[in-house]
Amino acid sequence: MNKTSCFSLSFLLVSALGCTDTSPPRWGGDAELTVEAVSPTSVRLNWPAATDDREVRGFRLLRDDHAFEETTSSQTDLLVEGLDERTEYRFTVIARDEAQNPSEPLHATITTADGTPPSWPAGSKLEIAHTEVEGRHQLTLTWNAAEDPGGITQYRVKRGNAIVASTATSDNREYVITTDDPSAMFGIEALDDSGNWSRALHTRFDGEALAAVFSDDGQGPVEAVLPPVPAAVELQVNPAQIRSIIKRSPAGLNSRLRVNPLTVPVQQAQ
Repeated sequence: MNKTSCFSLSFLLVSALGCTDTSPPRWGGDAELTVEAVSPTSVRLNWPAATDDREVRGFRLLRDDHAFEETTSSQTDLLVEGLDERTEYRFTVIARDEAQNPSEPLHATITTADGTPPSWPAGSKLEIAHTEVEGRHQLTLTWNAAEDPGGITQYRVKRGNAIVASTATSDNREYVITTDDPSAMFGIEALDDSGNWSRALHTRFDGEALAAVFSDDGQGPVEAVLPPVPAAVELQVNPAQIRSIIKRSPAGLNSRLRVNPLTVPVQQAQ
């Protein structure tokens, strides 16, 4: 090979090496990746534009160090959906140029919110004990504990649609109401540490007995109405003219009323 050929080959090699892009994209001095919660299962990422001595091709996004999305150089934000609630995520953005040189990474960490309200265990119910105190009705409401991964912070008591009380702690699951008119629909709702309120447990009190018991089945409370309090039956027995008061049985069973010395068969109403 003559000197001219060697010189030409060397020139081509130098030229080729001189065209190789080894400079990565750069961020501005105050560049940062920001992450904003949109919902308990989604966040929005924002980052600044990068610069390069030639051209920025795009951005690569990573979640917990695993690449999951790439954008063009003109897109500097991204909505990320399908996340788990109450979970910490670490996001990273890296700029790339045409030669695939990566920039320094920008990082941001966020913990998603709790969007799930407390739940009531199967069979949960709100119960009411009724007594009379100095001519007024005293109702004692009691209920079992609600459940939530983050814990229950308090309960609130509702009469109809009105909030009448809130408990100071989650351990307090009793409330006493003194009223002249006890007939009402009462409800209990539980609050978790993220501000989510549960569905309500309801019980209607008709002035004499519980009229409904509710439990949470995932579709909201379902009412199970109990039979009304049976009225008294007045029975007159001749010839002794003995008056006796008996109560009807909800089952409507045959029974016998024994009045000494007579034994009178009684058919109780259905």
